[in-house]
Amino acid sequence: MSQSVETSSAAAVCRWIVTGWRDYRRCWWISSAYSTIFVLFGGGVIGLLVHAELYPILYPMLTGFMLVAPVAVIGFFRVAEILHTGGQPQFRDFLHGFRQAPPGIWGIALLLGFGFLIWITDALLLYVMYFDVGALPLDRVLVELPVGRVGAFLLFATIIGFVLALAIFAVSAFSLPLLFNRRRTLVPAVVTSVKTVFEHPLLMACWAACLVVMAFFALFVFLPALVVILPVLAFAGYQGYRDLFDVDR
Repeated sequence: MSQSVETSSAAAVCRWIVTGWRDYRRCWWISSAYSTIFVLFGGGVIGLLVHAELYPILYPMLTGFMLVAPVAVIGFFRVAEILHTGGQPQFRDFLHGFRQAPPGIWGIALLLGFGFLIWITDALLLYVMYFDVGALPLDRVLVELPVGRVGAFLLFATIIGFVLALAIFAVSAFSLPLLFNRRRTLVPAVVTSVKTVFEHPLLMACWAACLVVMAFFALFVFLPALVVILPVLAFAGYQGYRDLFDVDR
């Protein structure tokens, strides 16, 4: 594996984001339409939790999206390839991306789904352990739930989520594009991805921080922003893969 990336980690990540934005603008309407599917799904989940008055579970459920989000970007791999060869992708190319995905990708998808279940299960156990109450209306959450316990719940949930997210990030950061392009089989792809992440700690820390900041903004501040943020990050991540693995050079 030939790896060459500029010394400045922040500059490299900025270049990936700029490339992601440029690619998004070249096919903005199909990328936005595809991302809207996930925005509507996320909005539906939020609506169900609010209707059930399970407000403390909103945090782990929304952050859990970041654990399974790598599966959502598989469709962007095919679109990114078409863009980088000078073509003009169509919406059906997102579906073609899933169709041409090798079996190993679905192995990663199962692994991410399992990680999501672990995260949600742990969050629910923490919720019961700290609060031991059922659903509460929003106007009673801050009154009836001790602020100290809410803070401790969020702190421990964040710590658990961070450890789990780090493991999933290392496994999926590059294994998915490696599998998609059939440059590795499942186990070698995972090993290569983990190795690459830990061989470039500053670069990967900058990239992960960018992912977290932009994802948190979309999930907790303005969910419709995910329509733009998801494709930009997907294209940016694919550019990072191309840089680190010298694709087409």
